[in-house]
Amino acid sequence: MTKQELCFTEREITKIVKILEMTRSEIDAEALVAVRMSQHILKKHNSNYEIFFNTIRNDTRNFETEVKNLRNVVQDQFNELEILRKKASQVQSQLSKSDIFHHSNTVKGSIYHLKDFLLNRLSLQRYERKLLENISKITPNSKEQYLVLICARRHKISFQLD
Repeated sequence: MTKQELCFTEREITKIVKILEMTRSEIDAEALVAVRMSQHILKKHNSNYEIFFNTIRNDTRNFETEVKNLRNVVQDQFNELEILRKKASQVQSQLSKSDIFHHSNTVKGSIYHLKDFLLNRLSLQRYERKLLENISKITPNSKEQYLVLICARRHKISFQLD
């Protein structure tokens, strides 16, 4: 037999399998009809049982190969993720050792100096940045002053105000 590419739909394969199950019947006439029905479907594709089962066997091997390849891809991505996690941990460790995040950062001067320091030297949350940028005038004991002080404390910045 020459190897030929067959294109059976999932529905046709299911139908052939169900028909072949009917060949288990104790009644010979039913079994014979089932065999003829399955042969009719195979004949539509210019095929026979040998070609049909070889096609399914080859498809199974192809799927097994594809599953193996996908497992390798997943493993590679998992390994890459582990490398990225280690790098992120190293960066986090370096950032925690950085002067910006230590209590030793002390801002001396006015509340405006503290506000400028927070805006220009720190990576603030979007809402914090927006709040600080919208503050134009800061009076003593005002809510604006408290917002700046709270933000500084949140980022572990110590300050000495004039």
